[in-house]
Amino acid sequence: MTSLVFNDKMMAEEGMMVPQAEQKPSILFDTNYEVVTQDHLVEFDYVYAPGEGEADANPENLFSNVFPSELPINLTGQDDKSTMTAKERRAAADRAKWQRMSEEQRTALNEQRKRRRHSKCDSEQMKEANAKKAEAARARYHQMSEEEKFAYNRRKYESRKQRKTEERPLIDIESLMPMLESKPDVATQEFSYAPEQREADASISSDQNGDGSNMTAKEKRAAADRARYLRMSEEDRSALNQRRREKHSVDVNLEAVREKNAKKAEAARIRYHQMSDEEKIAYNRRKYDKFRKRRETEEKLLMDNDASMSMFESNPDVATQVFSYAPEKGEADASISFKDGQLYQNGDGSNMTAAADKARCQRMLEEERKALSENLEAAREKVKEAKAKRAEAARIRYHQMSDEEKVAYNRRKYETQKRRDEGFFMANDSSMFMFESKPDISTQEFSYTFAPERGEAGASSEDLFDNTVFPSELPINLTGQDDRSSMTAKEKRAAADRARYQRMSEEERNARNERCRSSRNYGSEKMKEANAKKAEAAKIRYHQMSDEEKTAHNRRKYESRKQQREEYDKLLGVDEHASTPMFEDTPQEEEFDYDDEYAPEEEEVDAASASPEDLLNTIFPSDAQHGQDDRRIVTVKERRAAAARDRYHKMSEEEKRLHNQRRRYKKYGFDPKSREINLEDVREQMKDANAKKAEAARVRYHQMSDEERLAHNQKRAETLRKRREEDEKLLTANDAAVRLAKAQQIAIQNARKAEAARLRYQKLTPEERKALNRRKAEARRS
Repeated sequence: MTSLVFNDKMMAEEGMMVPQAEQKPSILFDTNYEVVTQDHLVEFDYVYAPGEGEADANPENLFSNVFPSELPINLTGQDDKSTMTAKERRAAADRAKWQRMSEEQRTALNEQRKRRRHSKCDSEQMKEANAKKAEAARARYHQMSEEEKFAYNRRKYESRKQRKTEERPLIDIESLMPMLESKPDVATQEFSYAPEQREADASISSDQNGDGSNMTAKEKRAAADRARYLRMSEEDRSALNQRRREKHSVDVNLEAVREKNAKKAEAARIRYHQMSDEEKIAYNRRKYDKFRKRRETEEKLLMDNDASMSMFESNPDVATQVFSYAPEKGEADASISFKDGQLYQNGDGSNMTAAADKARCQRMLEEERKALSENLEAAREKVKEAKAKRAEAARIRYHQMSDEEKVAYNRRKYETQKRRDEGFFMANDSSMFMFESKPDISTQEFSYTFAPERGEAGASSEDLFDNTVFPSELPINLTGQDDRSSMTAKEKRAAADRARYQRMSEEERNARNERCRSSRNYGSEKMKEANAKKAEAAKIRYHQMSDEEKTAHNRRKYESRKQQREEYDKLLGVDEHASTPMFEDTPQEEEFDYDDEYAPEEEEVDAASASPEDLLNTIFPSDAQHGQDDRRIVTVKERRAAAARDRYHKMSEEEKRLHNQRRRYKKYGFDPKSREINLEDVREQMKDANAKKAEAARVRYHQMSDEERLAHNQKRAETLRKRREEDEKLLTANDAAVRLAKAQQIAIQNARKAEAARLRYQKLTPEERKALNRRKAEARRS
């Protein structure tokens, strides 16, 4: 073989096509090429350089999507290039070279083109250019008006939607490439379509003439890839699908998804800070509504199965009311079933009977209940995990706040909770009570019974069922019909509930009321734990307040109690000018609650630890009574507490000890009457409770200012001094038995204190020990 180098003149003399001026070489590779002239055949080493227009093309699609049957064959040995453009000539030369390449050369060329394309896309210059374009687009977006933003977002959404639709077949093409690289001979096979395969490709592609004249390059590649996929065997297809699933699995793309979500969150944060105050308020309102709906959905999901399906259990015909149609007078007595907006009939053209309709509804209801019971536990676990993650994230954000941010956050949260509670009580006033029908509602009295509204939160059963409502406070419709034209959706539901409740028998009403009592959350253990946590947090906040804040807090609470007292006076019909107490002495119960050292000034309900029942049971005197007598009107609970204190002070030491022991058992959740109480469990719970109290006191102490710490230490020193004096008096008492018992108790306490002080002293550093000894010496000298 002779290696020749041609210039333009020599190529023209040999009868070869002179390359155009715009053809600039990008990559070079050597192949064997034959040129047939008029009189002789010369074999030479030809150097080919593809033009600029093919630099960005896909090498696999460029060299593997053309088959021998599609190439024009010139039997004279010469290429008819007189009617071909420069691009077509380059493509024909590329096809000829690709067919003469070996498998190794094709693989090497594909790898080279891949590396070149990836290096171009991943270069730093490309990233910087894309960042500049994104920043310019962001600046243009913020300069738009609201109408322009709306139109831009709509166009962007439509473009993205269309792009996703177009990229679906490309995903299949990318998943086919590993198979094509592992089997290069597939690309050189001729098409052998079956009739159904040709019809499938013709229906998928946009080729109108059948020869590919109306197809774009992208559609041609997609058609070729679909054809190759149809020629695969079942094993190859299964392997290809498995590789595709592994490629697009969640585990592989998890980090990419997290990075994408982080970028979205950062962009949303930037957009939020660029909003105006009105836009922020509207955005926060929309976000709060969405969170509220999600929270309501999760709460409904976390309910028990019996509670979530109580409506169907109490009235199974509710499900059939959706599908059945009650005929009016003059119409045929039949039941028409609707599904998806169509009328379903029997084979003879007659409508379905009511029995068949009801049976179908019952089957649908059973299927829904079965599906709900299967998926409910999994959904509950998912909701619990999501709530735990949100709570942990909120806790981390709270600890990262400054003191001022924490104060502002707590104030906002308190106001939000207060408004939510007020809205709950105001919303439940309209449908809190229901009346039982009487023969003559215009002349006779009627009693009211509770009928809960859908979606009501739990309340105390005693407060809901034992209150008195007067007939003058409820609207009465003497026509017997509900005027629904001016009623809201909530009022319509309440009217429907009242109508159903009136149609119930006495047994059904009692059963429903019992279910309502059992489903209330106010007296549940979860609500008690939540109230205890809230009370502890309120105590901490109250002790952290300054004197002015405490004064303002007490004033606000007094005004709130005064308003509650006025509402209760109005509800119970209390005479404002009455001078006698409104409650008489009542028989006291055997079980009563009090502290071991109950001071008379502790009758007032604590502002921080008061429960809703304590606030509702506290009644203040009216303004006229304040003018006549400065004494308070005591409630039944306060009278019982006073009687309990009197009985406690009259007890002997043994009775006090037994009573305190029973009280501690009840406090830690044990039954005092049970004989199987494990004392070790009681001691462990007492230790845990004492540790929690000590930790809370330690937190409060570290949050005090220097003046508050000084005052606290002075009070504590005074208390310890008084206790030591009492111990000394007991040790010098005349009663030997009392002195011996108390001396033993005091000795044990002193030993514990000394051991704790010794351990604390050993943990100190030398500098801290010197400072402690210096302070103790100064205290002794003073």
